[in-house]
Amino acid sequence: MKIASVVHYFYPHMGGTERVCYEIARRLVDFGHEVKVITSYDKNRVGKIIDGIKIVECKPILTIFKCPIMPGIISAMIKEDFDIIHINATVPFVSDISLFIAKMKGKKIIYHIHFDGNAEGRLGKILSSIYNKTVARLCCLLADKIVVATKSYAQTSYILHGISKLVDHKIEVIPYGVDADVFRPNMNADIVRKRHGIKDKEPVILFVGRLVPYKSIDLLIRALKNINAKLIIVGNGELKDELKELSANLGVQNKIIFAGYVSDAELPLYYNAADIFVLPSQKRGEAFGVVSLEAMSCGMPVITSNIPGVKDVVPKNCGLKFKDQKDLENKINLLLKNKKLRKQLGRNSRQFILKERTWQKVAKRFERIFKDI
Repeated sequence: MKIASVVHYFYPHMGGTERVCYEIARRLVDFGHEVKVITSYDKNRVGKIIDGIKIVECKPILTIFKCPIMPGIISAMIKEDFDIIHINATVPFVSDISLFIAKMKGKKIIYHIHFDGNAEGRLGKILSSIYNKTVARLCCLLADKIVVATKSYAQTSYILHGISKLVDHKIEVIPYGVDADVFRPNMNADIVRKRHGIKDKEPVILFVGRLVPYKSIDLLIRALKNINAKLIIVGNGELKDELKELSANLGVQNKIIFAGYVSDAELPLYYNAADIFVLPSQKRGEAFGVVSLEAMSCGMPVITSNIPGVKDVVPKNCGLKFKDQKDLENKINLLLKNKKLRKQLGRNSRQFILKERTWQKVAKRFERIFKDI
């Protein structure tokens, strides 16, 4: 089977959506399918074939609200041969153009909604709302299958709201996965603790992700005032200086380690170096949180918010959910004081990942959909 996967950015740029696209694509290659990824040009990308995946690059002429505008996608879509197109949505000028051309070519279409169209700022929110209710909805109506990662995000989706009766029959819920061989428990993480000057038995809380507004890292930093533990923040982003200033103003700067960028090879060690993982995101920009699965795969208890999408990721016997800053503070302190509960939640997490959430199992579900249509 010839599969084309369209995504706005791709390897080596590896945010959540890019990671999902890559992990599914390379396993479909392992299953014997011909897979090509149509994406934007990246000067740091080496080679046109990555793990058996053919890369078709389109050079952006500009970027609007983080969406690459690349006219080359039109010629690429017309030229490339494929049986099925897997569109990683929702990205204006990328998701829609590729879908319309695939439809004209009479190809089968999987419209994979990773998140509703969203942008920061007043103008961005207005334009996102218009796009979600018009172009994105039209894409859903034209697609053969719609894939979402969680039921709760789909139920509250700005795109799907209003057309649910027309598309319910073609919606499939397929959660994301994790590489359980890479992210595993019981790794020797002494190097991480020594690097950051953390004492042997000093409790550690971990956050992994981009330092952007919808991650709500400020909420976690504020909660730290009444918590006796170190917080490691892995990742970079536009809010780094602002978050450092906030931690200094609150007097908790000595409790926080801004680790910055961490390589894929070292990231599992950071999970193993910590006692608790927290994903504090409060906005719909966070539609799932693959990092929660990575933490669970490493045998960690996970604390997340209760927003749509995120709340479906961690089962009740694998972690805790919080309502507000005070509740987050209480949940963290509860786990720090109860080692037995931490260990039990961590064991349950690892077992759940192995049973339900490996990328191999996720890719098999996509393969079944491709074959069905």
